[in-house]
Amino acid sequence: GRPITGEALVIRPSDARMDQRFTLSADTSGVAELDLTGAMKGHYQLVLDWEQGGTPYHSEHTFYLR
Repeated sequence: GRPITGEALVIRPSDARMDQRFTLSADTSGVAELDLTGAMKGHYQLVLDWEQGGTPYHSEHTFYLR
């Protein structure tokens, strides 16, 4: 695959002060890691906006951090 560049926003619906923004870059395997060290447990929303090979993508997911 082609390299990926973009942005990830981790949103804490109950406390906007805990929102975090990350720059995404992934190698050709398509793997990118987000360091959530220090994040409190609870519900979050992950919003991803990225581009690969000139094509833009958008994805949203809800997750619970334990």
